[in-house]
Amino acid sequence: MHETRQWERALDYYKQENSYLKTWLSELVDNHSDEPFLAMAEYYNNRFVAADDHIKVFVQDLKKQIRQIAQVQQTLLIANVQVSSVQQQLRTEMEYFEKNMTELRVEFTRKMLSYLNLA
Repeated sequence: MHETRQWERALDYYKQENSYLKTWLSELVDNHSDEPFLAMAEYYNNRFVAADDHIKVFVQDLKKQIRQIAQVQQTLLIANVQVSSVQQQLRTEMEYFEKNMTELRVEFTRKMLSYLNLA
């Protein structure tokens, strides 16, 4: 999640930077009207527009990824609670079983020793 959020912030930065570059290009076009420059300006404008489109798609993909990560985290949290609950139940049952086995061993040992002493 951290990495995805970091990418989201980076894309926001690139979106702002791209906007700045388009504004700068617009100002340059206002002051230069020769053909070679306008051709170059069009080339860069097309690249900036393509970058904007790519950023939009990437942001959508990141938002989808963030939702999926959040769902996985929620599922893991629910699963963790369920596993913890079962673990606690098993722990209690194991403690009870161990106590009973210890009592059974002690009782059996006493009975057998008592029987052997009487025989």
